[in-house]
Amino acid sequence: MPNSLKVAAALIAACLTAGFAQSANGQAVAYVYVAGSTQISGYSAAATGQLTPLLGLPIPASVTHLSTTSKTVFGPGSDNQNIYSFNIGPGGLLVPGPVTDAQQYNANGCPGKLGPTQIDYAGKYLYSLVIDIDCANGVGTHVYPILKGGSLGTGIGWYTQIEHAGPPNPIRLLGTDQYAFITGCSHDGNDFTPTTLIYHTGNTVFPGGLVPDGQYDDAPEPSDPQDFYCPAMLAGDPSNHLAYAFRKYYPSISELSTPYFLASYTVDTQGNLSTESNYTNMPAANIGTLSAMSISPSGNLLAVAGSYGFELFHFNGGSPITKIGSLVPSEPVAQVAWDKAGHLYVLTASSLFVYTATSTGVEQAPGSPYTLSGAGPFSMIALSLSE
Repeated sequence: MPNSLKVAAALIAACLTAGFAQSANGQAVAYVYVAGSTQISGYSAAATGQLTPLLGLPIPASVTHLSTTSKTVFGPGSDNQNIYSFNIGPGGLLVPGPVTDAQQYNANGCPGKLGPTQIDYAGKYLYSLVIDIDCANGVGTHVYPILKGGSLGTGIGWYTQIEHAGPPNPIRLLGTDQYAFITGCSHDGNDFTPTTLIYHTGNTVFPGGLVPDGQYDDAPEPSDPQDFYCPAMLAGDPSNHLAYAFRKYYPSISELSTPYFLASYTVDTQGNLSTESNYTNMPAANIGTLSAMSISPSGNLLAVAGSYGFELFHFNGGSPITKIGSLVPSEPVAQVAWDKAGHLYVLTASSLFVYTATSTGVEQAPGSPYTLSGAGPFSMIALSLSE
């Protein structure tokens, strides 16, 4: 059967059975897509958090990361050449859409490595991390306007790197869609500098672009003035706040702390950062090696994950972060994601866990965990179906 007929048949089948699949576990509140090395699978999430496999999935695909608008899922290809799109059909079915040659926008002709992608809160622009964007191990970000049907407009590359700061971090966006940030700890020998680069996300000349807008070289004061905090990762909330994970650096022994210390920052309308966090009110996240942190769509919960599992915290906007419970142990966590129904999705190398998260803690949802099919490494994205 030709591919076009197979897709049409799958769409018809999805239309006929979507209502049945939803009635089995109640109305779906989210779709969760998981990409492996050769396929994308998917689930519908009920209000209880229980997952049901989506009809017509998995589909063949080889992408290394997932991001989504309300209509289209995007992923950089493992071919290191293209960004693939998959339009969301009835019942959550994914239909392959336009393919964008990302390498054509590397101005220096370098075969830069395509990294993770993310989409702004308004769903207008896709930001794609590119490693070796300048033929000299430089790190940059391509910005693409998102068009209809999964097409991407002309990409513009921006240099987004903190020198000598270790593995590249993707930029992080705020719900205001006014500023973007990237953080790290630049160093020259044992001389470390906490650094956050600030970008204005576009103007009339470069809509959606990453126009450099300053640098923030500060961190909360530690208890011992000889030590200092080194930023490792950050997350943005739906408003104008950032959550930072810091490691304490001890110059006397040239080592960074194992626990990560959490701080919150407020970003004003000019892109300036301020904080009420200090060593007396920064909770420690004892999660092993940090791998992911994410703020809930409601803006009041923060998940911090690593090689030991994850921890949940109250995120209080510009006020200090507070701990909710203890470590939820698991095999190393690769990624976390939220939906707007209060579910936290935790991805490991072999399983997908689902939790209901509240201000008092987490409870594993019915049916969780789910064994992943296909070969890894895996990536996931959650798409809420209602406000």
